[in-house]
Amino acid sequence: MSEYKLTFLYKKGLDYKTRNFIFLLVLLGLTVGLALLVNSPLKNTQVKLQNEHTKLRQEADIISSQTTPSTPLYEQIKELKKELALSEKIIPNNNDPTVTLSYIFDIFSKYHNTFNFNFRLQSSGEVENDKELRYNRYALSGSAFVNLLYVFVDQFERQPSLFVVETLEMRSMNAEADGLVDFNIEFTAYYTKTGMPIKDVKLNNLRERRLAYNIFYPRVYDPKNIDTDEFKELLNVESIEIIGMTQDKIFVRNNATQEIAILYINDRVQYGSLYKIDWEKQEAIFRVNPTGPTNEVRLKIQSK
Repeated sequence: MSEYKLTFLYKKGLDYKTRNFIFLLVLLGLTVGLALLVNSPLKNTQVKLQNEHTKLRQEADIISSQTTPSTPLYEQIKELKKELALSEKIIPNNNDPTVTLSYIFDIFSKYHNTFNFNFRLQSSGEVENDKELRYNRYALSGSAFVNLLYVFVDQFERQPSLFVVETLEMRSMNAEADGLVDFNIEFTAYYTKTGMPIKDVKLNNLRERRLAYNIFYPRVYDPKNIDTDEFKELLNVESIEIIGMTQDKIFVRNNATQEIAILYINDRVQYGSLYKIDWEKQEAIFRVNPTGPTNEVRLKIQSK
């Protein structure tokens, strides 16, 4: 009976290529069906996880928006932290007048700052209750523009080497002398034998901070004497008009006399001076101060 036990395909008399092709199609169909059956639960799980992730991300964004500082404040905090890290003090292993003067000149060079001063060593000794820590006390006196002096003292105290300003005296005999002041500074330098080698103490790149205005310049003062010939010869910004300009000078007409005059930056006028020439806006900016706070007067070229 074995010769009659033939498959359906053999009974139909199909050749072997056709039979193999049909067999492969059936096998492929079974494979695809099995894959879909297995992957369907995985796909559902993946969709659920993606939805859960999206929900958690949205909640996190809401919480973050409620707790994160505003950008300007965040940047300020970041800058302060950076400066705090840079401002950590270092006690060197040596100090003497030569080392101290070199440190001062390094600050001058780094911040393009200089002024005339006298320098002397006042005293030396050991710090009380700490025989390992020694000090030198110095005095620095001279004349400088108040803004330059402020930059120097600010950097001197914030730079890494341990210098401490003990006293700072400033006085100005002439409030209108462009901020020039006489000063006297006493400061102390600390060092110890176990400190950092002095050659390894370098200046940090700390940002430069300046005064907003000359603290010695009075905000309110008595009216100027307008009866002098010198004052009367100065131009009054309220009675002039600009007829031309370059990047460093302006040509003005005095409406009272019809005379033409040339003014350069910092040239005086009544109650003030020519402060700036704004070439892009084609205007001149004067700063005048008859008796109180300084005012800016802007004049443009008169169109014909």
